[in-house]
This record gives sequence, structure tokens and C-alpha cells, in this order.
Amino acid sequence: MLSFTDTKLLVEKYNAFNETEAAFKTQVLDFLEKNPHNFADRHNLNGHLTASAWILDATFQKCLLIHHAKLQRWFQAGGHIEPEDTSLEHAAWREATEETGLKSLETLSRYPQIWDIDIHPIPANKQMAAHLHFDIRFAFMATDKEILPQLSEITDIRWINLSELPNYNDSESLLRMKSKTLALCEKF
Repeated sequence: MLSFTDTKLLVEKYNAFNETEAAFKTQVLDFLEKNPHNFADRHNLNGHLTASAWILDATFQKCLLIHHAKLQRWFQAGGHIEPEDTSLEHAAWREATEETGLKSLETLSRYPQIWDIDIHPIPANKQMAAHLHFDIRFAFMATDKEILPQLSEITDIRWINLSELPNYNDSESLLRMKSKTLALCEKF
């Protein structure tokens, strides 16, 4: 089970990439303060924390995206936090392996633990009212490329060249993660 204290500290230590992400970080910290006991509960109508995985190949030139059946859009792997998740990073890793079938994902641990923070609305459906996902994202490198969609909520899964990412999803959120990847490559 996630620790409120560890989760809050992890978010506090994160250095935002730009003003948008800095605002998201502030909103996540405010949300945590107001929801210390149910911040990861998917039934919290104020919203809840989720965990995602920005998966890169070994060259850092491709990212792995899934096509979400209900939303009919391409996204990074990720989803809800489960009671057995001991950390947000573990939740992101678990979601990534469940959704992609990848067996070998390495955390890019030499970089800041959190890769990205995003807040996005989830539309109402038959089971739940509209709410927010306070998404905490981690970067992983896949050491194998054998992908097998594992869940019925995924209609397709692809390695995408970063240069082609806008053709699949041109949201500020994914383009920000692309920019971070390119900035990281420039350092080496």
C-alpha cells in the first residue's frame, strides 16, 4: 500500500520541467493535502493519483504507445494504483508490464525518479462520474522489444519514432515527455 508521506515527499522533490508542469505539481500537492487517506482510491470523486510509464527503446529514439479502446487515442502505458503497489514507480512498472507484455523494463534511475506530472480529466462513463487523474509518470527503458497487448482495453500497441509522435498524439502532455527525452539525449 502506498505511503502518503513517501508519496508526498517524492512529489515535493520533483523539479518541474516548465511552468505548466510546475502548476500541476502544486495542484497534486494540494490534492494530496486534502485527500491524505484516499488519494489513490479510484472511487474518490475529487480525483485520484494514477501512475504511468514512458517507455523508451535502448536508443531513446522510440517510445511505446498503446491505443486505448474506450478513449480511442494513443497514450503511454499506465493506470490505477492497486492495493499491492508499494510505490508509485512500482504501480507504473506493473501497469506497463500488464499492458504491454514486456518482461524487461529498467527504470531510468540515474535521472530524477519522477519523469513527468500531468493532470487530465476523465469523462464520465456508466460506472463513474467525470473526475481527474493526477498522473505521476516514470521513465523506463525496454531491454527487449517483444510486445504483446495483454488487456482488452488496448486495441493496438506500437513502437513510435519520437519524430512521428505528433501523428499519434499531439497533446502537450506527450510532447512534453518527448522534449524531456530529447533534452536528455543532448546531455550525452
